Parts: sequence; structure tokens; C-alpha cells
Amino acid sequence: MHICVQGAQSAEALRLVLGVVDLMTVLVDWINITLVMDDGGLLLQLLIQMLSFTGDITVQLAAVECLLAVAGRKVCTNHSAVGSRRVSACCRR
Repeated sequence: MHICVQGAQSAEALRLVLGVVDLMTVLVDWINITLVMDDGGLLLQLLIQMLSFTGDITVQLAAVECLLAVAGRKVCTNHSAVGSRRVSACCRR
């Protein structure tokens, strides 16, 4: 990921990226998991690219949190199909 801005613009771009990733992390719990996987998994590809961003570690941490939310949601969905009561209760939230 390359952010080609300097100074105050760079800080503003970083805040915007972090805000969007934080919002996606929250929304992953509420949206259908198939929407996350749409477009060939583009959202996941972008999050994975953010892991190599060297400008600020907070970008990497935000991407990891979002990926964990996706992975947790997908695991929860898969296990609920098996019929585990404990996981099914988790998926109803």
C-alpha cells in the first residue's frame, strides 16, 4: 500500500484509513459473510496488503483486528451449521 501524500495530508489520510478499517471491523459482525467474500475476496486482499504497510503500526493492527473479526465470523458460521449449541448461541448475537 502506498500513500503518496506529505505532512498534514499524510496524517489525515492515515486517520481516514484507520476510521474505515475500524468501521469495517464493526460491520463484519452484522453483514452476511458472503458480502465479505464478494469480488474475489477483494476486501480480504486489501486487508492482507495493509499488513505490510510500514508507515504506521496502527494500520497493521487495525487490519489484523478486522481479519480476526472476519475469521471469527466465518468459523462461527461454519460451526453453527454442524449444530454446536454453544457456537449457535454465539452466532445469534
